[in-house]
Amino acid sequence: MRDLKDVRRDINAIDHEILKLFLKRMKCAEEVSDYKMEHGGQVLVPSRETELMNTMLQDIPDELKLEYSSLLRTTTRVSRKHQYARMLEAEPQRLQLDLHPRNNDPKTVYYGGLPASYADIAAKDLFPHAQRIPQNSWEDVFHAVLDGKADIGVVPVENSTAGTVNEVYDLLEQYGLYITHSHIKRIRHCIAACKGRRGVQLVFAHCFHRTGKGLLHIVGQLQPACADGVHVVGGGGHRQIARLHRESDVILRLGEPL
Repeated sequence: MRDLKDVRRDINAIDHEILKLFLKRMKCAEEVSDYKMEHGGQVLVPSRETELMNTMLQDIPDELKLEYSSLLRTTTRVSRKHQYARMLEAEPQRLQLDLHPRNNDPKTVYYGGLPASYADIAAKDLFPHAQRIPQNSWEDVFHAVLDGKADIGVVPVENSTAGTVNEVYDLLEQYGLYITHSHIKRIRHCIAACKGRRGVQLVFAHCFHRTGKGLLHIVGQLQPACADGVHVVGGGGHRQIARLHRESDVILRLGEPL
């Protein structure tokens, strides 16, 4: 085993190489923005980024694909931001946006996820009198707004556990929609299980990478899950399965056999 100082010395050297490559990549982004200003074209080209992602992930070990995918998405997003900044500096008229008046009293609000999910809670807090309609994906929410089915769409942009939701930023750029409202929601988690349980062996944990893993010394098995985990626990009536989730799940689902 190498000495820790030697390992850190190598890490510092690698980080300096990454810095050089980052600056080189931003220089290329500037050239791309200059070309598009002269010849036209959108900054975001989804097909190009999909091709890049598929190509780059081919040589990554399976256990590191998620981490590298996150790094690559962040890099491309920073690159696009740099392109936008350069283009707006050269052509300020691009900031002139033809926006509809802000809607503070929508009738229908679409969100991605199930009832009692984070997005549903945020939609209720923002628009308590609106009809909230769940969708299977964030992109479905964008389509609903563009098609006129939804007055407002509610999607996440950041999670203190998982970080920036890159996919939503990509969808904002891809479909040309804008943020009109913002909401910060503090989430408290607790464990819910069926009545009469005799010991929990399996826990469905939404915050799997942080909060969930802290339960490993108590239970034998953890399963990543979102709002749908409450259906598995409550609907199935399992007595040795629990669900780590928000307190509001319990409040909104008192009718279920938890």
